[in-house]
Amino acid sequence: MKTLRFYVSAIFLMTFILTFSAYAAGEGADLPWPQFQHDMFHTNSSIFCGPNIQRTTTKFQEDIGAGFSSPVIDSSGVVYIGSTDGCIYALAPSGQSRCIYNIDSSIESSLAISHDATLYFGSVEGNLYAITPYGDLRWGPLRLGDSITASITVDPHGKVFVTAAEKAQDWLYCVSPEGDILWRYPIGNVTYSSPALDRFGNIYIGSSLGTVYALNSNGLLLWSYDTDDTIDSSPVIAQNGSILVTTTSALIALTNKGELKWTFIPTAIIWGAEEVSQFASSPALGPDGKIYAGGINGDLHCLEDKGDKAHVVWSVMLEESSLSHPVPPFILSPPVVDSCGTLYVRAQDISVSFLNPDEQATTRLVLYAISSSDGTIRGAVQVSPQIILDMLPLDFSTGMALGANRTLYISSANGILYGVGPEGPSFSLSGHINGEELQDMLVHIQGAEQRTIAVQDTGEYSFDFLLPGSYIVTPVKQGLRFEPPSQQARLWYADIDGVDFASQVAGPYFVTAQAHPSPVPNDGASSVLFSAEVTHLKGQQFIDSVYADLAPVNGSTEQSLHDDGTNGDVVAGDGIYSYAVVVDSQVPIGPKAIVTVATDVDGLSAQTVIELGIISMITSTVSITGTATQQHEIFNDIEGQRLDLSYYLPGALTETRVVASEASDEDMGVVLDIFKPSNSTGEPDFTDNIQSAITSLEFEDAEVGRWVYRVTNRSTVSRQYHIKTTTAGTGIVFGNVMDAETGELLDSVAVTTSVGGAGTTQEGYYLLLSPTGVFTISASDTEHVPASKSVTLMSGESVEVNMLLSPDLGEDTACLLETTCSHRRDVVALLRDFRDVFLQKTFSGRQYIKAYYQHAPEVAAIVKADAALQREIFNIVLELVPIIKTMLEGKPAVMPAPLSGQLKTCLQRIRAASSNSLKKSIDILMSDLDNALFLKKLYK
Repeated sequence: MKTLRFYVSAIFLMTFILTFSAYAAGEGADLPWPQFQHDMFHTNSSIFCGPNIQRTTTKFQEDIGAGFSSPVIDSSGVVYIGSTDGCIYALAPSGQSRCIYNIDSSIESSLAISHDATLYFGSVEGNLYAITPYGDLRWGPLRLGDSITASITVDPHGKVFVTAAEKAQDWLYCVSPEGDILWRYPIGNVTYSSPALDRFGNIYIGSSLGTVYALNSNGLLLWSYDTDDTIDSSPVIAQNGSILVTTTSALIALTNKGELKWTFIPTAIIWGAEEVSQFASSPALGPDGKIYAGGINGDLHCLEDKGDKAHVVWSVMLEESSLSHPVPPFILSPPVVDSCGTLYVRAQDISVSFLNPDEQATTRLVLYAISSSDGTIRGAVQVSPQIILDMLPLDFSTGMALGANRTLYISSANGILYGVGPEGPSFSLSGHINGEELQDMLVHIQGAEQRTIAVQDTGEYSFDFLLPGSYIVTPVKQGLRFEPPSQQARLWYADIDGVDFASQVAGPYFVTAQAHPSPVPNDGASSVLFSAEVTHLKGQQFIDSVYADLAPVNGSTEQSLHDDGTNGDVVAGDGIYSYAVVVDSQVPIGPKAIVTVATDVDGLSAQTVIELGIISMITSTVSITGTATQQHEIFNDIEGQRLDLSYYLPGALTETRVVASEASDEDMGVVLDIFKPSNSTGEPDFTDNIQSAITSLEFEDAEVGRWVYRVTNRSTVSRQYHIKTTTAGTGIVFGNVMDAETGELLDSVAVTTSVGGAGTTQEGYYLLLSPTGVFTISASDTEHVPASKSVTLMSGESVEVNMLLSPDLGEDTACLLETTCSHRRDVVALLRDFRDVFLQKTFSGRQYIKAYYQHAPEVAAIVKADAALQREIFNIVLELVPIIKTMLEGKPAVMPAPLSGQLKTCLQRIRAASSNSLKKSIDILMSDLDNALFLKKLYK
């Protein structure tokens, strides 16, 4: 049952990822990068992982006169790109190129590959062509206008959408796969804006005059929207249907009816001050719907569409302004989003120094890798050499494409196509799954990198281009159990095949399970509806019962959920089981885990957890008769959250004679007094007259304890008043904690947050109510190495954070670094980065790693018995830290002679207590130190 719960939560994530992948790729899911900005929605998001920037190099640079055309990639990994010399070039993944078709006319637009492998492209002379991957002409040239410079978009049916200039008027064309013009529409002046399509076949495009046009599939205008600004980039269609358009000064979101949702104006930090920035390219979309937009001042922004506004999740600067680097790197094309949580941003970095004004200005292309979750810059690699600025125009329209081989293909206005990809070996991992219900099955790996792929209907699966390292392999499908549940595979020296599993039907499974509303107040009047959609691979008739444990809300421990149209259920027989309950006022405030169980006729069962938040709330219209005082109380039990209060006076309940006609307005009013928990003065912390207009208050970082709200009617007139108080600024963090080696869920693991949250796992599951913000969540027990993750939690949000704990190998097999540096996690993390990023690059480095782990248990035992030796090793490690940082930055490093001497002294002390095998390894290492070969070997 433990692993079944993990599968239920994991399946939701896997399904979401693959659903977006299908959305992003349309029917071209087998093509790594079929058209400009990846797909007809222009998401610039790939279903593949990109390169690790620390292990990345410029694999090739092919001078083919690429100009302003961006690369596209077919299912076999061949890259196609147009050239200013009139050639369509096909490049092998290694970079070897050949011209497959020549039109003797410059090609500035990007190609598009249809589902039948036809290549479409346009020329600056206004002709449209269709060729095969081998360079055979299918049809064309089809004359559309005076020039075609914008990139082509192809829909899943093979229809071609392209803009062409004709004298003073540009036209949007729809062309059939056979080369027939189906319709055209006048759209003003368009230079490089490429049309985007939504899932209903509607077409969106922007003109340089600032108008966004929306047309249906028959070429009829649905609406137009004037931005009063210039549009040179291409629209992007979000998963929620929003149309995202960058003008020169802003990113705007429109509804599919042409109504403005919100406007985002970018800002950048320049010389320590916040300045308004601008956009030169489209945004990109992540698989979770987040929006990534880069400004021309090197500012990159992550946004969430909140309906009526754009919420800024994070903003970063690629480089800070300085005297030696006064000009920020320009972001002139959209980021590429990979499937492993990385954004790749190409920037044109101009080198000009205020310190040396006579130095000639140069420019280069730089590729940045940035964490999509928090904006952390993971590193940068220089793509092109330094070029005199006048020789390289700004790359406004050129873009990137990400291949299945983890290589980014980057075109540049200098005519060169660059391939930037992994340095060193990569491997494949494959296997077979036998058993039942193989369709729609997924396999997930986690380790050196994370990926999820679909299993073929035959049961075969294969991960290609994996980084060396250790992986946990887990098959996933709702309603199935697997034997074994997961396996470990170590990819170090060769490909691995035969990671096989067996599957069988495991009983019913939950599609969704939720409480509505959540959170809900414990006011004794508010109702909550628990509902769960349950299904079975053998059919709904195999489901016997569905029940929930409502003890956390003072209900039955085995409350049946109904699918018969009663007890809150809406539609009988639809597979959604429901039960409505009024929350008792005695239910304590906090998060509640409602365990829900489904059982089939064979006795097989599945369970999930419905997360419910119980909050303290006053919300009612209260009568107060005559001159009187009433008091309300609310308990705030969480530090750091906010209290929200609103109040107003609806009007008189009954009119009675006013005793003192000369009474002041204050005497006639209804007064609200608020007392904080720490108040002992008797005087209220806040006082206000309750008026007919609604007034809202916010108490940030509210004190923990009992708050008192006192309402006084100073008139003999009976009144009603409405008051609503809620705790805010909180959310729910939940997830699983799993053993990284076995995949088993772990019980009784302590889960804590840096903002004061604490709890333990039950059957591998935890749930915490937490203040909002950015904080760290950690999991630890006595048998595993602790793990931590960064969490961003918004008010009222539920965030799933799953964690893997690596087994603690114990005293007999302890790691030397853990033994000596366990109190300095930052140092341990740096040394592990040195192992994974630097040592793995060379043969000698890999031999050092192998020797380290071979002898780690014996060395750790020797060191653990000698406290003085532990201190000496720790001090040496601290002196090695700056050297290691230098090496990680790719710079040459030198071992100081005194430090080398200290290291040899420690090695000799260890050698004295060593076995013969360990002595031999120490002798080799000491020889390298004596001959100054230790660092030299690592650079070979």
